[in-house]
Amino acid sequence: MNSFKKYLIHRLKETFLLTLVLCIFAVIVMSTFTSLWLGTYFEWIDGYDEPIEVRRLRIEGFGLIAFIIGAACTLMPVVELGDMKNKRNADVIYSLPVSRGKMAIAHYLSGFIQAAAIFTAAYVTFFIKIVTSRLFSHAESPGALIGCYFALLAAGLAVYSIIMAIFNSANTVIDGCVFAAVWSFLICAFVIALCELDINMDGAIGINSISDLRVELLMPHGSFGIADFFNDLVVGRAPDTDHVKSVVMWFIVGIAATAVYYFSFKRKRVEELSDISDTFFGYRVILPISVFSMTQAFDDDLLSYIFAILLGVVGYMIYRRSFKIKRKDIITVGAIVAATLLLIMIFG
Repeated sequence: MNSFKKYLIHRLKETFLLTLVLCIFAVIVMSTFTSLWLGTYFEWIDGYDEPIEVRRLRIEGFGLIAFIIGAACTLMPVVELGDMKNKRNADVIYSLPVSRGKMAIAHYLSGFIQAAAIFTAAYVTFFIKIVTSRLFSHAESPGALIGCYFALLAAGLAVYSIIMAIFNSANTVIDGCVFAAVWSFLICAFVIALCELDINMDGAIGINSISDLRVELLMPHGSFGIADFFNDLVVGRAPDTDHVKSVVMWFIVGIAATAVYYFSFKRKRVEELSDISDTFFGYRVILPISVFSMTQAFDDDLLSYIFAILLGVVGYMIYRRSFKIKRKDIITVGAIVAATLLLIMIFG
């Protein structure tokens, strides 16, 4: 195995059975849950003083197809890089006559090809089910179904790149899964916590406008809301352009994440595997943000502080792989909770 092409084919063969099973499962799900019917709605229309009754096509399945591409692009990085988190496997893989850079690209392409295959199998089923329905003649913009495929694929590529970079930064499979899961909503939780803190401080920070941001702009997986945009186009509703902004923004982030993944893969050392994942994308950033976010999570201030302290203690135990955590970890947790409480007492 002395070429990039052979290594890529090897990776695809290694996971072919899993991909095939997931493709079949996706086809069964979409063929079962995709449906069309005509629904009656009351909507505000220009030129009328009150809502008008409208009979419009309703398509069930856009949300499910978005979930499938999201799940595939989250799972495949774990499948592709899972073996690389074991020292014995990594020793064998890294000893192959393929450069680290080409190996990184092969794993990246292999995982996305599989995710795209699963999504394509599901989408073809979804598409056929819709266009062969006798109600399809009621669709306002049938061509939007094609656009939806490519938009979801772009959103999937962005999320896939982000998860690849995050998972690759971890030294164990468990840490990688934790990092990927937490970063999927951590930014959203942090922004919500900032807004809650501002409210508790009677607007002293002056950032309440942040709360007007759409969730899909704060979470990578929120970009799959682009399916709703195309759903609106097909059935004749006014589409929400914020969904488009989300895909564009996260796609740009995904490009940066691809570069991070590539260069971090090349620098990964076998001796680090199974060790503490002391990375920027890991616990040392996740835990402080999570502790702060938890202090704002409940209406009962005392309860939120207790949960924040417990989260910090347990989190740092997991991080340090020990029931004895470092003094600086205790100081970090205490300082975040105390500072938040102090700000509220002063300005609230």
